[in-house]
Amino acid sequence: MNFLKTAAAAATLALIASTSNAEGTRIGAGISMFGPTVEAQSRLGNAITVRGTYSGYGASGSQTIDGIDYTLGGRMGGLSAMFNYHMPGGFRVGAGFFKSTSSVTGTTSFEAGDEVGGFTLPGSASFEGTTTFARTYAPMTTVGLDIPIFGDLVLSTDAGMVFNGGYTVDFTQTSGDAIPGSNLTSAEQNLEDQLSNYKVFPYVSMMVGMWF
Repeated sequence: MNFLKTAAAAATLALIASTSNAEGTRIGAGISMFGPTVEAQSRLGNAITVRGTYSGYGASGSQTIDGIDYTLGGRMGGLSAMFNYHMPGGFRVGAGFFKSTSSVTGTTSFEAGDEVGGFTLPGSASFEGTTTFARTYAPMTTVGLDIPIFGDLVLSTDAGMVFNGGYTVDFTQTSGDAIPGSNLTSAEQNLEDQLSNYKVFPYVSMMVGMWF
């Protein structure tokens, strides 16, 4: 139900953004790097459109970072709002913002004698860390191609980048003897440093839509 409500909100935002002399609206659905995606797009003129999308899906897995094994679970997704400039041949370029709803939680355990943020554990302990995009609203750019299928039905593809600015990590100790807060902060910073090279998230999508 939350998915449907948010998808409807994204579509409504795109429609509201259209002006009184808008020449059409496109509704579509497909897949992107952030999962199943719905879109609404409105013309502002012959070459300009405004577009809103919503994506989201749950994910799980495992990852080793800096020699530490994490069991991962969470959600990928977000909302985007973009202006597109359309060129001959169906090509277009776009720019706007992406509001991430992605949040990945990892759990891991340490044994006595292991170090966490410079603190040596006296016994075993478990931790939970949540990772999100560093930027709440991340600039986004794309290049795309619209391919007519028949009538007003269109296949569209996009490739681009979301400039997320890195990642924010929040650690919580879930079991074992409590470690000092400063060491927990140091552990968060260490993981953020490991992720500091990933300041751009790739974006690829394929959608089918219809103009009304």
